[in-house]
Amino acid sequence: MSRAAFETLWHTHPERFDRKRTSLGRHLFSKLAAALPQNLASLSVADLGCGKGEISLLCQSRGATIDAVDIADNALKHLENQPAINPLRQALPHTTLRDQHYDIVCCIDLIATLSKKDNRLSLSEIPRI
Repeated sequence: MSRAAFETLWHTHPERFDRKRTSLGRHLFSKLAAALPQNLASLSVADLGCGKGEISLLCQSRGATIDAVDIADNALKHLENQPAINPLRQALPHTTLRDQHYDIVCCIDLIATLSKKDNRLSLSEIPRI
């Protein structure tokens, strides 16, 4: 899906990007929250396809520094002025994120939105960062 399409969806139907709006989404988020260490102080996190930033905000509350990446400016607006969160408008499969910089890379609900080609390329990009 194109950047313009995501911007339009974010503008017209932002609820579609709420990871906690369904029981499955709430379940998966709670599993992720339980799997992440309680203390993320001094750790660097990349949240790819961050959406509203639920994962970024969770990591922030546990002390991490986060690069929150999304294709849509309308998504990143939710994270403006948040301490320790750096909103970045970029998109997989190609980012300008630094090589081997992050302690934790989260990529939830993103791969399914990509074409097969971009999916394969993204699966190479994630371990690079």
